[in-house]
Amino acid sequence: MTPISVTGFNRDVVVENTASGPPYTGAALNFNSGENNVFYQTNLPGKTRGLPLLGNFTNAADGTIFQLQPYIANNVLDLSPDTGLTSGTLFLASPKIYDLIAIVANSGNSDAIGSASLTLHFNDGTTFVTNYYAPDWFNNNNALYSIALQGLNGSI
Repeated sequence: MTPISVTGFNRDVVVENTASGPPYTGAALNFNSGENNVFYQTNLPGKTRGLPLLGNFTNAADGTIFQLQPYIANNVLDLSPDTGLTSGTLFLASPKIYDLIAIVANSGNSDAIGSASLTLHFNDGTTFVTNYYAPDWFNNNNALYSIALQGLNGSI
């Protein structure tokens, strides 16, 4: 599997390693309401970890290659009290036929809110509805779901 481009992201939650700070309040918005936590790019001064420098990584569980959105712009679809959204839409930049689609998702503050439905819309007007589980990004103890990438957050 190779990354595909999508649009529709509504929030920048990643501090790039060239940002001024700390604090980094102007570089990104928190991803969990009220917590002031963000993701950050590797090589951020004062941090020992971080998201991959160029945003790409391979899921150790199955070899899927992921490409994160640019760190300097909106890079997530955030459905939360902060955004006031409970649903959102991402669009394929170049619609075509795919055999498989893999999505990276997470939730925070409870595994109970990690379950949601996903609807794929096709050019012929048909849809496919499925469920996905986006485990709590911090307290994921569910062995049934693989973790694609972890240990990469900090405070703003």
